Amino acid sequence: MSRYTVTTLKELIEIQGEERVTSILSDYLSPKNSDIENFLKFKAVLFDRQRISSTHLVFRRSVSQPILVGYFTLANKCTAIPLKDISNTLKKLLLRYGIEDEQNNSIQVALPLIAQFGRNFAYAREESISGDDLMQMAIEKIYQAQDILGGSLVFLECENDAKLTAFYNRNKFEAYGERLSKEIDDNTGERKTYVQMIRRLK
Repeated sequence: MSRYTVTTLKELIEIQGEERVTSILSDYLSPKNSDIENFLKFKAVLFDRQRISSTHLVFRRSVSQPILVGYFTLANKCTAIPLKDISNTLKKLLLRYGIEDEQNNSIQVALPLIAQFGRNFAYAREESISGDDLMQMAIEKIYQAQDILGGSLVFLECENDAKLTAFYNRNKFEAYGERLSKEIDDNTGERKTYVQMIRRLK
């Protein structure tokens, strides 16, 4: 993956300025998931500034200039993991970092979250990056954080879509629950269902 470079949104703004970075982000396309596209274009800078999350941009080297091929956003967030849906091994591991909520039969734990994740579909696949390579870059950043702070788990939430869950399963995530979105989907008039998934790193 040496043909790719990863830089934080914060670092890029410090080097090139917010106006130039906004122009770079405007080329990002995610036609199948507008939430991913809209976050990068309209929320990522603010969330970085408020230290809610940290967005990492992935560029592919090219003859003229690097092209933005994908991004991922990392954060730290609490989640409730139902005990009925996990193995005893995972339960013991989670109890190292969280607190058991006997009333709700769950474990409350703060974990690294892959909050946003997506390739740039403005470029053909052969010019861009594979989802697996992009995920490996995100996991490497989590490893770096956990080398400093400790921990061995990461989680994410994705739309309840068979192709998406299959992708995350292939990348060693397993489902542990579901969450309904607060917002109403403009297309269906209903709240979206998100599958919650977790991965052990070490």
